[in-house]
Amino acid sequence: MKNVPWDQVLIWIGALAVFVLPIALIWTRPLASSVETAVTIALVLVAATCGIGFIIYRVVTAIRDTGATGSSYSGSLVDD
Repeated sequence: MKNVPWDQVLIWIGALAVFVLPIALIWTRPLASSVETAVTIALVLVAATCGIGFIIYRVVTAIRDTGATGSSYSGSLVDD
């Protein structure tokens, strides 16, 4: 446990709390079922979008860190 990146752990816990707390509050309060469903779906879609974006970021970072070489590789996102 010496090499645990605590800053990243705290960020993940905070991000999880941002999605879990509203769902817990919504589902324990008396609301119309359609409102509960709509808010839950919206939160799940936001979480899924963030997760997919994070995965894409990690894949792109891993590809760049491998030192990809090629005739068209310039190390830049902008074409020269």
